[in-house]
Formats: sequence, structure tokens, C-alpha cells
Amino acid sequence: IFGSEDQCPPQLKLVSNDILRKCGGLPLAIISIASLLANKPCTTELWEGYRNSIGSQFEKDPSVNDMQRILSLSYNDLPHYLKTCLLYLSIYPEDFVIKRVPLLMRWIAEGFITTNGMQNLEETAEYYFNELINRSMIIPVSIQYDGRVDACRVHDVIFDLIISKSAEENFITVFGYQNHALGSQDKIRRLVDYRGQEEIMVPSNMTVLNVRSLTTYGSNEHVLPLSDFQALRTISIECNDHLENHHLNGIGRLFHLKYIRLNSVSISKLPEQIGELQQLETIDLAQTMIKELPKSIVKLKRLMFLLADDVHLPAGIGNMKALQKLYHMKVDNSISPNTLHELQSLTEL
Repeated sequence: IFGSEDQCPPQLKLVSNDILRKCGGLPLAIISIASLLANKPCTTELWEGYRNSIGSQFEKDPSVNDMQRILSLSYNDLPHYLKTCLLYLSIYPEDFVIKRVPLLMRWIAEGFITTNGMQNLEETAEYYFNELINRSMIIPVSIQYDGRVDACRVHDVIFDLIISKSAEENFITVFGYQNHALGSQDKIRRLVDYRGQEEIMVPSNMTVLNVRSLTTYGSNEHVLPLSDFQALRTISIECNDHLENHHLNGIGRLFHLKYIRLNSVSISKLPEQIGELQQLETIDLAQTMIKELPKSIVKLKRLMFLLADDVHLPAGIGNMKALQKLYHMKVDNSISPNTLHELQSLTEL
């Protein structure tokens, strides 16, 4: 916090040593409480309050429950917008490497990001992301050439904490987490399904009309009918080689959809109905068999982010004025330079 032990203010040395002793020598506990205090005024009263919040038994017998008490201090100290963004990481499997860009796009689609006029939505989302890193709530795992964090993961103890908080607050409902269901099955807001878990299956009679977010991982022959999820804002289907083209039929009725990610799935085309989704902001088609986009995609006036492996840019793409990022797309002689110039919002190609 202070750069070195010598720079610690004299009035805080005693309480600092008390806090370190109460952390029981566990690095995660020390890092967590240090990240919390780094953003606080250096007053003895405040630091003593946090010291007293740490259980007296922790230094003698540090247990998972006591560790979570310390982590809860850091969690409770987060501003509400960071709490929401952190809880959202409970949609990913434990130890999952979370790519920054898809995560930011999901936060935006969920409506978690608000701007003050000085930054755009993506810049604000990246600021939130970096704040969670600075507070040691997430761990960087890879760095880009420009020094920005490309991906992160959640420490397993923090993951247990946010899974617990998410279930308490009915933030998510998970099927297949440690071979059981977690969270409310009555009023489901965000549904996560870990496929390949034969012991747990999503009940066929479950009400999904109010589900805002659907996330599935892994292969299973039973594919949830997307057209039943009429309130969906985000869809993410990953690593499912049973997903076929016809499973996307009816997607044009999901009028609230803002984000769709199909990653490592076996579909070969998107339905033409995709052009009817006028709220759509992100399409992420990494590692699919899709080689050509539907012609109707150019009707998506709000689409900001388009990622597809080795797929040609569609004719008429100049009409998509909101496009900011095009990833892994083929640009050949069929697309004139003037067309790309028309995409005035484009920042990455």
C-alpha cells in the first residue's frame, strides 16, 4: 500500500501489524484486505474498524469461512456497479479463462454499463474491468502487446463467494454446478447450464419467459428451444457439437436480443431471421463452421461488434453505421475502399 514498510505512517503501524497477523499469513487474504485499504483514507479509526471486522480466530485457524469473511469485506466495499459486474462472472465455470472483450460486450448488453458522457460504453466497461483487477477481485492471465489485460480468471475462493452471493440475490440460476442446481428455479433471470453433467438436467416444465440471459457450456443432445426465451437479452452457447442449424429457428422472435455468442459449435449458417433483431449489438461466431453471413445482417443498424472466423464481409455492409469492431473478417476486392470509409464508427478491423 505504501511502497515499503518504512513509508507506513507511524499511527498505522500497530493496526497494520494486527491486520497482517489476523490474515494468518494467507496471500489471498492479505492481498484482498490491502486492495480494499489502498482506496481508503489513512485514518486509525477506519483501519481499526476493518481490523475488528476480521474474526479473532482467523489467525489461529484460518478456515474457508474466515477467508470468505475477509473477502466479503472487499466485496461489500465495492460500489454497486462493480458488485453487479463481479457477480456476473459466476456465469462462467470455475477456473475458466475469461476473455476481456466478450465479457465487456456482455456487460454492455446486460445494461450494467452507464456512461457519464466522457467515455463511451466500451471504455467505461474496460474501466470497470480494470477496477476489479486493481481491487484483486480478478486475476490477469494474459497481457496484450499494448499492455492491456487480454483475459482473466477468478480465484476459486472468490468464485465460491460470488456463486453464493449470486444464489442469495437470485442473480443467476445454475444447473450442473458441482452436480446440482443452484439458485431459484421459480423466477429465473439468468440461466446457466453446464452441459455434459448427466446427473442434472434443466427441468422441461421450467418457466423461462422472464429469462434475460442464457449461457450453456458443453455438449448435449437436448438443446433448449431458443424461441421459448422471449425476454432474452444475451445468448452464449459454447462447446456444443450437437447444436445444429435448425436449433436457431425462431430466433427472429427474440426482439430484445442484444448479444449472441456461438463458440465452438457445429452450425454452418445463421438464419435470415437474424436481420429482424433490431436491438442486436454483438455477434460473436468464433470457431464455427459458418463461411457466409446472411444477407439480412446488413439490416442490423445497432450492431457494434462482429466477429466471425474467415467470413466474407456481406454486400451492403456500408449501411451498418454503428459498427465499431470487425474481427477475423475477410476483406477482398468485392468490398470497395469507399464502403469501409462509410463505416465512420469503425475503430478496429
